[in-house]
Amino acid sequence: MNRILRYLLLAMCFCMPFVAFNQLDSVELTATKDTYVDSRYPTTGYGSIDTMKSGTNVVTGKFGSNIYYQRVFVEYDLSSIPSNAIIYSADL
Repeated sequence: MNRILRYLLLAMCFCMPFVAFNQLDSVELTATKDTYVDSRYPTTGYGSIDTMKSGTNVVTGKFGSNIYYQRVFVEYDLSSIPSNAIIYSADL
């Protein structure tokens, strides 16, 4: 009987980390706001446009080349993530 209890305790000690690891929760967040900015038109807002552009672009014209930048901003509501959560990975 003593031997069985020892084996049971040993098995519990080795299995405990795997049980805790399998209890990971996944959270899917939806963007609440998004927009992009374009360095050519710094005062223009793009919040109502269906597409977003991002990157560094070079436009070559009659008077030479110009570089402009487009950057995307996305806002998420993170209130569904517990404050003590440990995040192992995130995908966009």
